[in-house]
Amino acid sequence: MCLISKQTSIRALLTDTHTPVVPSNVRISVASYQEIQWEEGGKDFIFFKQILLDIQTFSLMVEVFNKLGLEAFWTKPLDPASMLDISTWNLENQAPLDPKDLPNAFLQRLWLLSPDARSPLCKAQHDVLTTADKSSEEMINGFEGENQCEVNPLDLVSAVFMSANSFLHHEMAVRMVQCQFAVPLVLPNIDPEEPSHYLLWPLRGVLSQWRSHFPDRNGKVQEGDLASTPMPVISCVKLGHCGVSKSQVLNTVIGGETFLHRGMDGGQTPRRLSNGLVEIGWYLPTGDLARDIFPVPVVISNLRGDASTHEKHLSFLCQASSAVVIFCGDLREKEKQLLASCNHMANKLILIDLSDKETTDNRVIGFADQNLSEYLGLPEGSVIQANALTQEELSSRLSEILKDLLPDKLKLVTLETAAKLAEEQGLSVDEGAVCKKAMAKVEEVLKGLDEGSAKFRDEQLPLQGSLWSKLAKIEKEEKKHQKESKEINSQLQQEKKDILVALNCYKMTPDQNSHSPSQENGILICQGKQTDESEFTLAESSTRNSAKQQMFPDVSFDHQVAKCSHPSELEPSWLGLEHFLREMGLIFELTHISPGSGSHNVLRLPSVATDLLLHGIPLELMDGDASNIPIRWLACVLAELKRRLPQDQCRTRVLTNLGVHHAQNAEVLSALFGVKFPEGRKRSTRGLYMAALCLPDYLRQDMECDFLFLVDAEGLCSKSLGNKGSTLIHDNEMATVATGFSDVLMHNISSHSSAEFETNFTVIVNALLRIKESASIPICQLLVQDEGINNTLQTSQLRRVSDMLQIETQDQVTNNTDHHYAKTSSSITYVKGPWQNRALSQPVDTNYSNAMLKLKQNLFGDLWNKSSNIQLFGVTPIENYVFFFLQIFLKRAK
Repeated sequence: MCLISKQTSIRALLTDTHTPVVPSNVRISVASYQEIQWEEGGKDFIFFKQILLDIQTFSLMVEVFNKLGLEAFWTKPLDPASMLDISTWNLENQAPLDPKDLPNAFLQRLWLLSPDARSPLCKAQHDVLTTADKSSEEMINGFEGENQCEVNPLDLVSAVFMSANSFLHHEMAVRMVQCQFAVPLVLPNIDPEEPSHYLLWPLRGVLSQWRSHFPDRNGKVQEGDLASTPMPVISCVKLGHCGVSKSQVLNTVIGGETFLHRGMDGGQTPRRLSNGLVEIGWYLPTGDLARDIFPVPVVISNLRGDASTHEKHLSFLCQASSAVVIFCGDLREKEKQLLASCNHMANKLILIDLSDKETTDNRVIGFADQNLSEYLGLPEGSVIQANALTQEELSSRLSEILKDLLPDKLKLVTLETAAKLAEEQGLSVDEGAVCKKAMAKVEEVLKGLDEGSAKFRDEQLPLQGSLWSKLAKIEKEEKKHQKESKEINSQLQQEKKDILVALNCYKMTPDQNSHSPSQENGILICQGKQTDESEFTLAESSTRNSAKQQMFPDVSFDHQVAKCSHPSELEPSWLGLEHFLREMGLIFELTHISPGSGSHNVLRLPSVATDLLLHGIPLELMDGDASNIPIRWLACVLAELKRRLPQDQCRTRVLTNLGVHHAQNAEVLSALFGVKFPEGRKRSTRGLYMAALCLPDYLRQDMECDFLFLVDAEGLCSKSLGNKGSTLIHDNEMATVATGFSDVLMHNISSHSSAEFETNFTVIVNALLRIKESASIPICQLLVQDEGINNTLQTSQLRRVSDMLQIETQDQVTNNTDHHYAKTSSSITYVKGPWQNRALSQPVDTNYSNAMLKLKQNLFGDLWNKSSNIQLFGVTPIENYVFFFLQIFLKRAK
């Protein structure tokens, strides 16, 4: 028998007191409840009953974690780096064979934006086919057969969120919004005695676009982050037993499958983890008056389970929402009291009467012997009699009521200001001490950004200015003269000396010393904040004027949303993480050029960069703005990386994604491999970035490779404020370097105008021709995002050019050596991605995930077949340097 007091923790009852991890063999049976005695001798029966219910709930929640194989992640949560193992090597979309496979399947499918990402179906063991029996189509699409489900899909989503850290929460939230899935806002705690978590951090960086129905907006796309953008928030809860699916009604109202419901696969399986979960979904208008349901963006929140058992969550939603919709079933006295309390707290209350007509004592109508709307003082039309309505009719009635309230009859709310109410209600906001410490460090680093990011970059990141670009240009001229055996121009020598004198005066700024990534929270800072000027300014103004902006009761929607509008064109004032990492490399370079300009701390920077690289943060190989390759910096970082690796694990392959600035290169690589490159959607930054992926043991032998290097080109062929001729030269150099690195080169072809077609095509073909001089043409893959005439023409021409060069190179190598190479041909994959007009209430193309898996299979097939690509000399002088150093590291084991 065990002795329990009121102060005893539920977790303490069921866990080893020396560790916070619940043992996998924990099981609580009803019989064990009878073994419990109480200090009070049975006087506190209500407390006793609640303790038993809490123990039973906790036991069932632990059982779900054990079933999904997630118990180990309670102490070491999943993070974005975990996706490098979970997503990268997955080439198929097979149904999981066991519930323990479901979390990985959810994340893999989510990264591919698959509509079935939340499916909890497992393949029955007797239906499992061997790999040899499957065709390539079956490997991509899965296969038909009997399926079984042991977990509710909402429990699956909740369990993965409970097992992940805030940074992975953010990555999941971004993709769930793209898929139009509901995102957890209030996540129940697995320990019933601990507060639930309010997830604000994941939504801070989630951007969405919409077109509101305001005449003065002229159909312009508006953009804002979902945490600080003021919107009407409509919360939906259930009181009492209802025969209607609340989530299905909400899905019909907003026109999608945002909320999981009982009609979906696994929806009938009892929920164990997700009762008390508050999800949010968004409706974002497209500007089409005939098609849009609501004229403005709307947040819909959905409390799972009976609200009477989650009073704290109900109270929070009533106070934080613009309106509360309550689905009322047969109510007991407790529910009736809660209903009266909701009416007192809520700004606007809408009731849906679903009570049983036959049981008049419990009916909502007849509440306190009078009409409910009269008793609660509700305005006319606030109660929907839904007993005789079908689900579609109920959805239509609710939709009409909400339309009548929008856009100006509901106050606007931000999830950021609602977090303060969550704290007052006893919820735990996820931006805890560690996160706040990192954010404080970021704010310190970005001090002065209010005056403009251009000025900030000049003062705090001075090495990225004109002097370094001039120095890079002079060094190219010097190498050109040396190659041609010409005497170096004395004027160039003097200019170089003058620049070095100016650079020698450079000292690390106070901000650079304060944000040195060598500090213990450096990686947290790097992962935690990537911002542009407009986003930062919006967040800052929200913080400074929080009292004024609380709930925005008297401010029009149009005025507030205008603050969140961003232009869709490139922004030269963009400031991102890559700028700080670039400055770090240039500081190291300067130390070697002018030894007196640095300090002993600079020598640790290659080790810091290696740590970041191994945590999934890319390394910049080439500064495309200055067309500069930091040779010494790259050599030291790669030498440090090689030093950390076993000597027998240095075999590599290089896959490069080469596309113009608007081809969403970073998004493509993220979907394929789970990596996160700097996104070039709006920024003017140009450069080559590399991520390093360690192959799992089962692939190393087959691929004769230990590391896969992913190289991403950002800003290629982008419009520049500088000299157009110089920009074209830089584009050619950047494309040539990217092509020269590659074993497999993926040409990412996106929609473009006729005027851009010739320039883009010329740059890519020029790079292939220059690399051909080294007799090492990479295998080419063509990713086509649009089947328009320009894309079709460019695809056809590129395929023909790359195939001809591949054949010529292979013939040349075969004639000069004893090696024989298989003939290869460029493959074409058409992918209609979700990148154009993203998040405008348009679903992701259903064939997108299958097309991406097909592309991934093609890429890995080429990586398997690719021979060594090491003879890279004979290109251009500036490129020879980096080739020389990288060849040492990239040399294949024979």
